[in-house]
Amino acid sequence: YAEFKQQCVSLRLFVFAGVTGGCALALMVNPPKSSYWMRWGPSYWYSNLKDAFSTGAPPLFLTEKAQHLSDPIAAYNSIVGSTPKKVEKTEKKSAGAPPAAAPAPAASKAAAKPAAAAAPAAAAAAVAPTGSVADLEQRVAELEVHKAGQSHSAFVFIKPHAVCDKVKDLVKLKLEAANITILSEGDIAAEQIDTKQLIDTHYGAIAAKAVKQRPDSLNVSAKAQGEFEKSFGMKWQDALKQGLVFNAMDGAEKLGVSTSDLGAKWGTLKKGSTLLKFGGGFYCGKVDGIFVINGFYMDMRSKFTTPGTSIHYYTVEWSPRELSWAKFRNEILGTTDPATADLCSMRHLIYSNWQGLGLKAQPDTGDNGVHASASPFEALAERTNWLSVPLAQDRFGRAMLSAGVPAATVQAWCDDPAVPFEGKKTSLFDLLEDLDSAACLKKARAISSASAGAPLR
Repeated sequence: YAEFKQQCVSLRLFVFAGVTGGCALALMVNPPKSSYWMRWGPSYWYSNLKDAFSTGAPPLFLTEKAQHLSDPIAAYNSIVGSTPKKVEKTEKKSAGAPPAAAPAPAASKAAAKPAAAAAPAAAAAAVAPTGSVADLEQRVAELEVHKAGQSHSAFVFIKPHAVCDKVKDLVKLKLEAANITILSEGDIAAEQIDTKQLIDTHYGAIAAKAVKQRPDSLNVSAKAQGEFEKSFGMKWQDALKQGLVFNAMDGAEKLGVSTSDLGAKWGTLKKGSTLLKFGGGFYCGKVDGIFVINGFYMDMRSKFTTPGTSIHYYTVEWSPRELSWAKFRNEILGTTDPATADLCSMRHLIYSNWQGLGLKAQPDTGDNGVHASASPFEALAERTNWLSVPLAQDRFGRAMLSAGVPAATVQAWCDDPAVPFEGKKTSLFDLLEDLDSAACLKKARAISSASAGAPLR
């Protein structure tokens, strides 16, 4: 039985080898007409082996590769499927050729018909490259948007009151522990901040509300007005009519104090009772019987412009798949009030260890140690301001342009205007706050479409 079984196995192998060999021989003798077989079949590899061991030309695949790389027309044609250069060369050659002899009158009529028939083809040939270039540009734009959506890039800086080696080490360790890559870091002196008005641009909307805008011109949402009435027992409109609401400059004058004294009074306010947040960079506090908008700004500005001080900045990057923007702000940076921030956040760690870190005073809502971008778009605005990065050289900036948002609109948005969206006007920064890069680009395109033609203020 064992011998019989062995013979059966041998017979099966013999049959399999015979059938396989017969099929291979049949394909060699009578190959199929498929272009794929002709390109990659046995004859192709046989020619490569033959050329490789001969003293003549290099192998076929190397020859074709060299030809493709040395021929820009072939490279362009492989991407967009057209040959615009050849069309241009043909037209130039035709223009430079000597004029042909004039045909006989009878022949002229006969030649007119082919010429007329060739005109649409020539027009189509002239249009084809333009469409192909447009397609290529569209693909590049889509790649820019896709690439920007695959990473987060933020601008982080240590505020002047907390700039020291120990805080720098804490911030760096916290970022690295969260798998956040530090791309660059450096110092910007207070003299430069003051001269170039970097802090005024950075806090553009905050500064405007504190100095330029009157309270009755502010856009206060219905939700914020409800919180105002709940906290202070008075409607927002009634407070305006009674002349009880002031910006920071007018509030200091009304109380007869300096802006630094107003800032000191502001620092004693309690969030949720005497201090309300109406929106991003928009605060209302009750100080000595009146309501002051952004009463902290002038005092805060002086802390950034005092000679001899500076900020220490970081440009950072990380993967959205590992850390969302909202989680980055809440858990890595920490909320505005360092006392109530996440226990492991940078702001709370600085708050709870301020003496060991060598700070002069315990941080509060104004001096909370560290700043970080509130959204991918704010990060773009901050890089263009603090680091003078041109819009077209910033990855997220290019993505905004590729997403269809005009450059003029992007520049206007850096000042945080109130934009019309979903039936109401809202702070641009508030609309994009905490969004991941891909979602931010998508919403920015929608806002741009909704506010097209509408004035920004």
